[in-house]
Amino acid sequence: ELPHVTEVRGRGLMLAADFDEDIAVELVNGALEAGFVLNSTGPHTLRFLPPLICTPDEFSDTKVRRVGTASNGAALG
Repeated sequence: ELPHVTEVRGRGLMLAADFDEDIAVELVNGALEAGFVLNSTGPHTLRFLPPLICTPDEFSDTKVRRVGTASNGAALG
């Protein structure tokens, strides 16, 4: 479980996460500073939609963890 996450939904690499606080915009800004482009579809919802041509290396577990670390620091830390 992740702090403040109430739901994760989607298919394949197209995912969305809902939060219990209005932090989606802050998370997008924190991820952007770390070099990731994410989208908030509302104050509580963050969408992950990588390009269809991304390689496994470009979407590795390490890079996904970097998004979480950057986002946690920006909005929650």
